[in-house]
Amino acid sequence: MIARNVARLALLALATVATDATGAWAAKAPKAPPPRYLFAGVAWLVPADTARARLVERQYSPVPAASDSHQTVLRGRLFDHDALITGYLDESRRLLRWVVLIGTRGDPFPYPDMRGVYDEATREAGDRYGSPRSLAERYRFPYERNDGKEDRALRDGLATIRTVWESKSGDRLTIEMDANVSVVLTYECKEWSQFQERRKTKRGSDL
Repeated sequence: MIARNVARLALLALATVATDATGAWAAKAPKAPPPRYLFAGVAWLVPADTARARLVERQYSPVPAASDSHQTVLRGRLFDHDALITGYLDESRRLLRWVVLIGTRGDPFPYPDMRGVYDEATREAGDRYGSPRSLAERYRFPYERNDGKEDRALRDGLATIRTVWESKSGDRLTIEMDANVSVVLTYECKEWSQFQERRKTKRGSDL
């Protein structure tokens, strides 16, 4: 009887040690880093030449006439539409921001087609990054949702159709429809806002 109790206590002690060890291991396990919002997988802060080369590998074509020390511009196809991609650079010509404009096909009433692009883009972003921080679809008089005049509402500046993701890494992704009924994807890293502040400070110091 005594031997049986001693064996039971020994097993209990071993189980406690194993639980403590598992708990300690779990506590020390590193947390996954917050997601980065990257266009075409191009890392932030890479030199302009590197960013451009990465997109060329994906069949985008540079537009040298529109590129300068502040931006690099390329053309390509996204969601079976023509797209214009502009990468914005800091003082050291490092990548801080992408603006991807997906244009209409020139239809007289482009809203249904472009709304499909917007919905597909937001769905893919949601699958990759999770729930957005905010989403909005608002119309002001004399327009309203599903009235068949969404393109005119956008052109008159009386409609807002936008979805925004924000990561703890400081990255931000905005997908929206603009006044031309185009779909615009804007990717920004935290260094973009810092760069903007530096530019404001410099402009102020020049007064």
